[in-house]
Amino acid sequence: MSIITIEVTQEDIDKGIRSRSDDCAVARALKRQLRTYDVSVSALGVMIHGESYKAPVGLATFVRDFDKDKSLVFPTEFLLDMSATIKYPVFSSAELVGG
Repeated sequence: MSIITIEVTQEDIDKGIRSRSDDCAVARALKRQLRTYDVSVSALGVMIHGESYKAPVGLATFVRDFDKDKSLVFPTEFLLDMSATIKYPVFSSAELVGG
């Protein structure tokens, strides 16, 4: 399972909460696919069970557009390299509290 496809559906977009790293459209897609609740997403990367991974191509734009206005994004897919862990945090303290 080194590369997984994150399939973001229209339902993920509709039910996702803007500016919530743990409940945005991409986080909802990952939670559904990985069957876990321990997921957070930022423009810089993805955190799953406390492990940080480099942001897939296009994720930063999707996150920024989703946070600005849900109508700017559409169902899509991202390839997440689960072997590409990163050592620096992918969240600021404000993002961790839903800011």
